[in-house]
Amino acid sequence: MQAREFMTTTVATVHPSTSISDAGRLLLERDVTALPVVDPDGRLVGIVSRTDLVERRVLPDPRAHMIPVSVDDSAPPRTVGSVMTEDVTTLSPGADEAEATKLLIEHRVKSIPVVSDGRLVGVVSVTDILRSKLRGDAEIEGDVRSRLEQFTRRTTCGRCAWRTAR
Repeated sequence: MQAREFMTTTVATVHPSTSISDAGRLLLERDVTALPVVDPDGRLVGIVSRTDLVERRVLPDPRAHMIPVSVDDSAPPRTVGSVMTEDVTTLSPGADEAEATKLLIEHRVKSIPVVSDGRLVGVVSVTDILRSKLRGDAEIEGDVRSRLEQFTRRTTCGRCAWRTAR
């Protein structure tokens, strides 16, 4: 199965100028672990994860340490562009499940953007792959019937001068 067949296509995205607070709310609302970061033309420019958003924003509690801990006094990052990962592993819509699974495992990530001509077209997550493997009988039957209908509408035998039933 190719990525275009099992990827999620309704993807929440953010821009580099999106505030960390807004991105965090979106991650929690959508119950996803990462958001693709796109420019105004929909081109993928990075990805931001939950971990990226909390880095440098959580300070040690002085009550929890016997020896005082040094604290970074610099201002915490405020926008997604300042914490996102720019070197993003991506898939093409034609990539197969095995390639997607291999990349998810090798890179220790939970989702990978799917890109066509530099533009984001979807995301493949571990959940998408698991869902494709745990399909029920009714869903499989529906897919088979749909494909058979597509096939029978297209199939004509010129030599025999017969058409398949519609």
